[in-house]
Amino acid sequence: MVNKKDVVNFIYNMGSVSVEDICIEFSCSESTARRILKDLSEKKLINRYHGGATALPNPKMQSHLNSDIMKRANINKEKKMMIARTASKLIKEDSTIILLGGSTVCELCKYIKNMNITVITNSILVFNELQYSSGVKIILLGGTFDINEYEVNGILSSMSMNYIRADQLFMGASSFDEIHGFTTAFPAVDLYLTCLKSCLESCVLVDSSKYKKGGTAITARPDQINYLFTDNGLNRQAIDTFREKGVKVIISDI
Repeated sequence: MVNKKDVVNFIYNMGSVSVEDICIEFSCSESTARRILKDLSEKKLINRYHGGATALPNPKMQSHLNSDIMKRANINKEKKMMIARTASKLIKEDSTIILLGGSTVCELCKYIKNMNITVITNSILVFNELQYSSGVKIILLGGTFDINEYEVNGILSSMSMNYIRADQLFMGASSFDEIHGFTTAFPAVDLYLTCLKSCLESCVLVDSSKYKKGGTAITARPDQINYLFTDNGLNRQAIDTFREKGVKVIISDI
């Protein structure tokens, strides 16, 4: 039986969730998830909307809910979930992976929490998602806290990664194209570059709406990436060019 208090905590931890999120998190049916959301909404514990729910405004939670990453989390939500689900199939038991913050990378947590793996991350949201997963060992990097992204960056994070190796790196991007590659915010760029050197295989998870958004801090050139997980909104010419440069482009159909 699903504990409604756990569902409330899950919603307030994530800020906003879909019915599918609840089904995955609590291994329940859609009808059960919808019934719980209806009950919690009637008790004025959450804001319910068609297909999901959000946390009620709370002064203690306000900075979290208003952060940039939480605002982005619900943009193209379905695409991000499909991309993350597809990418999760690449992860093997007993492997060590790096998850760098980003709304699509955070979605990946839902599909790996029952695995036996080691996760290295700079993301507080990733930590929150996986902290109670018995099979997941978390290495949380130190550094300067970015309240907008709910992650840590800076020289301490980068220095830590100089002494750590991983099988795979999963990262997002604020913009990407087939010529320049992938970009992110300036405070995080050193960590991304260091992580690329620390992994055996690198993967980018990004939905097609980020294509040619004009980012400035380049984290990886196309030839530095092994896999690009995206959706079917990316144009054919870009896909072909990425593949010509050695990138395995994996399209998640919505």
